[in-house]
Amino acid sequence: MSGESDANSLSDDQLIARLKHEAGPEKVQHDPFLDLPVAEQVTIPAEEAHPGEEPLCRAHGRRPLAVHGTMGAPVTVAVDCERSAGHEGPHRAEFSQTRILHHWHVFEWHDR
Repeated sequence: MSGESDANSLSDDQLIARLKHEAGPEKVQHDPFLDLPVAEQVTIPAEEAHPGEEPLCRAHGRRPLAVHGTMGAPVTVAVDCERSAGHEGPHRAEFSQTRILHHWHVFEWHDR
């Protein structure tokens, strides 16, 4: 009975704080895809344009993808690092060369 009188004497804020404390820390829900780092496309020198040799790093990231008709909503797709395992520096994937100027591009991201 004294428990009821204690609950009635608490303000709303005190009651909410007590209930949150009794419930414990909130469980954080993570999305395994949306929590990946987003890669940016960068230009790299030709001597850095060849991905690593086996075994590959294969760190996971996401890169933007242009999709027509989405009204500007960001869309991303998964990419895996194509550099050698244990490499230094940023992760890189999808090495490509432009047709006319022959510049090399790659999607690059860092570990969080």
